[in-house]
Amino acid sequence: MSRIGHLRKVATFAPTFVLSLGVAIWAGYLLKYELGALNVFRYAVASAKKAEDAGQFVDVAATQQELDRFRNIPGAATWARGDLITLLKTRRDNPKALEEATRDYLKRAPTSGRAWLELAILTRYNGKPMKETLAALAMSRMTNPREIFEIGARLTFSFSIWPFLPEDERRATISEIVSANPYLGSEMRGAIKAAISSLPEGERASIKAQMEQAGLQPAATALF
Repeated sequence: MSRIGHLRKVATFAPTFVLSLGVAIWAGYLLKYELGALNVFRYAVASAKKAEDAGQFVDVAATQQELDRFRNIPGAATWARGDLITLLKTRRDNPKALEEATRDYLKRAPTSGRAWLELAILTRYNGKPMKETLAALAMSRMTNPREIFEIGARLTFSFSIWPFLPEDERRATISEIVSANPYLGSEMRGAIKAAISSLPEGERASIKAQMEQAGLQPAATALF
């Protein structure tokens, strides 16, 4: 190959090589930054939990600032939001902040049925309009209709607010308990029974009648 031909080949190959090398360096840097950011925040949360277990004060505001650093980093943001929720649950002293953190998490993970159920419970606890609670409850059922532990928690909560449920939500709740009945453990069943038992006698009788109309045997209905 002539010297000119060799130079032409190098000139053709060089831009592609430089571009590929640049992309590889950028991707490696981005991955390293994302994983590093995630690990730093998860370490901060783990440290906060240890401090909580030791009876020390956990600075939730400082942890929130840590979260803000990673809010827009793909691959880290959702995990970081989840860790903040875990931390706030550990503290148990700021249900409004927990509600906001759950809403923020759902922006990144809108198909999390468990988070929707937790939002429903929190909006009820925080005195928000019932329409917000019912909307979150419906989203929980829509996004995760089959996970038995979540179904048990959803049924318990639904019966606890039974007087406020519109007719379509009542039907959905009855349908859910009938289909889930064979798979409910004793602890779940006990929690559901406690929620139903807290209702007035007329409501309890109506619920059990609806269960039987939907196909639940009287012997099974009696367990609730």
